[in-house]
Amino acid sequence: MEFQVPTMQASQRWIDWLGLEVELRGDGLMIARLDQPRVEHFDGDGAINAAVSYAVAEIAGTGAAVYPVSDLIDHMTSVVTQARIEYDHPSHDGLIATAMLNPGAAARERATLLDGHDVIIDVNVLMNDLNGLPVGRAGFSVSLRHRRHID
Repeated sequence: MEFQVPTMQASQRWIDWLGLEVELRGDGLMIARLDQPRVEHFDGDGAINAAVSYAVAEIAGTGAAVYPVSDLIDHMTSVVTQARIEYDHPSHDGLIATAMLNPGAAARERATLLDGHDVIIDVNVLMNDLNGLPVGRAGFSVSLRHRRHID
């Protein structure tokens, strides 16, 4: 099933511009795939550019954080407050980023938001090339905040 957040058209445009395929599996695993990189996705050494790698990882990480409460998206906003990324090997053919919250974290996230409080979710992302070889990992702190209304 393809994952689309209904009120986040800007995010969807970013996903489309990058050329990503985004999938959410039934167990909550979020997958962001760049399997047909364009020339502008590569650096001078022929590897996927670090900024593009970050973008693919961020889509997987924030998607995993937001999905368990996607029915509340009209009432909240998500913001990456911290990020780290570690590269082990360059990828020359594409990139697959995967992330998943454990069920306990997802339940706590939902309960906290329903109680009217903002929440910060820490999400780990694994990155592999299209052959399944590990190329790095990332971590994101995603703040899910209630939308503020200006009167």
